[in-house]
Amino acid sequence: MDRLHLFPRMPSRVIAGLMLRVLLLFWTFMVTFPIVWTIYSSLKTNKEFFKNPWALPIVWQFSNYSYAWKESNIVHYFLNSIVVVFFSWILAVCMSSSTAYVFSRFHFRFRKTLLTVYTASMMVPGVLLLIPQFFMMNTLNLTNSLTGLIILYACISLPLPILLFIGFFNLIPRSLYEAAHMDGASEYYIFFKVAFPLIKSSIVVVSIRNILTFWNEYIIALTLLNDKGKYTVPIGIGYLSETIRYSNNYGALFAGLVFAILPPLLLYVVFQKYIREGMLLDSAVKG
Repeated sequence: MDRLHLFPRMPSRVIAGLMLRVLLLFWTFMVTFPIVWTIYSSLKTNKEFFKNPWALPIVWQFSNYSYAWKESNIVHYFLNSIVVVFFSWILAVCMSSSTAYVFSRFHFRFRKTLLTVYTASMMVPGVLLLIPQFFMMNTLNLTNSLTGLIILYACISLPLPILLFIGFFNLIPRSLYEAAHMDGASEYYIFFKVAFPLIKSSIVVVSIRNILTFWNEYIIALTLLNDKGKYTVPIGIGYLSETIRYSNNYGALFAGLVFAILPPLLLYVVFQKYIREGMLLDSAVKG
């Protein structure tokens, strides 16, 4: 009995909370360590890297960043990715939000069929669509073109944002639409001035998802682009890794990886508030 008093039994809720914290700490370490390792590996010499890949650099080699930025032409790949991501993002948000508004506001023939098609398309692996997409873009003379890549990125990203935006548009009270109609507003005015501003949190969430997807996409860009001057960052990093294989400048390779992961990290840091708000609203819509 004395031992039981000395070591009281912990409630199961407390034990579950401790286990959850341990798992979250472990997951945080598993996510952050590769990023930290990539950053300090980019500041090493080849000799330091091969001597001990896990050790910290003795002398920070910032020249690796200069080499990766200039000599490996990553600055050109960087600009190509910015152009592709920016215009794909604008086009995807415009198409998905306007399509979702129509689905939410109006009831028309084949509405449910189209929604079923959008939902079913999310279950098809993207790799299976790669060959038809290539032949379609080749027929339209849009292969080896940043314009073709922009259009294709925007189109393949539509299903999930459309379904998400429909849920948010459904949350807007009908009285707002009716009041706008009574004031003589057109549907275009209602969409841009009434409905669109009210779903800004979901727009930010969808935008971040699309931007990260477009920035990291590799297979489609590799399939459509064969001109080195039009490579995006993921293809450029792959090309850089092949070049580094012969020059053994691994510090420059990791510096290039830092350039590639920096924009997504900054995106999360700047818009983390909107990400949390959007996730809460998303849960409310699904609930």
